[in-house]
Amino acid sequence: MIWKYSANSTQKYVVFTITTQLPITVTLSTLSITSWLTACTKLLQESIYQTFYNKGFKRKKIAGEYHSDNIPQTVTITGGRNSLIARLKLWVCELCGATGNLEMHHVRKLKDLKGKSDWEKRMIARRRKTLAVCSKCHDKIDFYRHTGLN
Repeated sequence: MIWKYSANSTQKYVVFTITTQLPITVTLSTLSITSWLTACTKLLQESIYQTFYNKGFKRKKIAGEYHSDNIPQTVTITGGRNSLIARLKLWVCELCGATGNLEMHHVRKLKDLKGKSDWEKRMIARRRKTLAVCSKCHDKIDFYRHTGLN
């Protein structure tokens, strides 16, 4: 505790102040030294004990606040699929130009492609891992890819 002492001889009172508490004032004219010390101690104890909060911490009810478990409305953006869907809707093979049913040829990594065959060059140039091809071209790609021939 930090004590501050100030005396005023004209008004005859002494002020003891604790930095975290309110000032405690005692008049000297009506008290003896022992009763003055007792009064100061009592006031000091009262000021210390009054600082504690003992009314509990009740929950505040805010007017107009409404809690509900509504699921927020979200917007789903499917980016990157537009080119794939557009290529499938054309119904044209990207290698031979045949129309009809298409199949998607997919590679795991573009860095695995060597760029030796025509379909590899097209995938590398487009920077795409998928190629919409007809069933004949897809069979050729799979055959040459697994046998290692070009």
